[in-house]
Amino acid sequence: MEFRVANPEWFWGLAVAAPAVLLALKLFSSMSLIRRWSAVVLRLVLFALLTLLLAGASSVQRTDRFAVIFVVDVSPSMDRPTSMLTGAGEIPDDVAGRRVLDVVKRAVDAASDRRGPDDLVGIVAFGEQTAAIVTPTRSRELDWTTALPLGEGTNIEGAIRLARAMLPPDAAGRLVLISDGVETSGDALAAARQTAGAVADGGAGRGTRG
Repeated sequence: MEFRVANPEWFWGLAVAAPAVLLALKLFSSMSLIRRWSAVVLRLVLFALLTLLLAGASSVQRTDRFAVIFVVDVSPSMDRPTSMLTGAGEIPDDVAGRRVLDVVKRAVDAASDRRGPDDLVGIVAFGEQTAAIVTPTRSRELDWTTALPLGEGTNIEGAIRLARAMLPPDAAGRLVLISDGVETSGDALAAARQTAGAVADGGAGRGTRG
């Protein structure tokens, strides 16, 4: 466990703690001794917490556990790149989406030997709607029976937010987005910016998570 401070200059505020105690004891002189010190201690605790908040204090926990969530676009707009990938003609939406997921599954299976015993893999599929196809699992064999989220639209933002929520709090995490980037609703860039800081706290590779 590590302790980090973003703005240590705020700790200079603690220099007023001693004068504040003396002033409080004088102001509360009409109180009983126990009540007087209780009031002083309570105010000191609140002042210390406020100082830590302004200083940007945070704890960072190191972990060897790693979680990757694949965020896979199975919307109708993906049928063309899927056709080019497989050399096939026009593919029905549901079949195209499953072929994209099958490519992801083969890639995950190929890299399974490099995964640690506690590493996790999950898959979020999205179109107009979003669904967790595979919740984070240590299993080497990925499988899903959930119906793919079909629809005419593409909501990348919703998929990113769901994937972020699926990252375990005790693991360093990464999101891998697979999409043609054609979104019809939501704001993918805004969701990515909000997610980047939280996921980056996981560190590069096996590292830390705040």
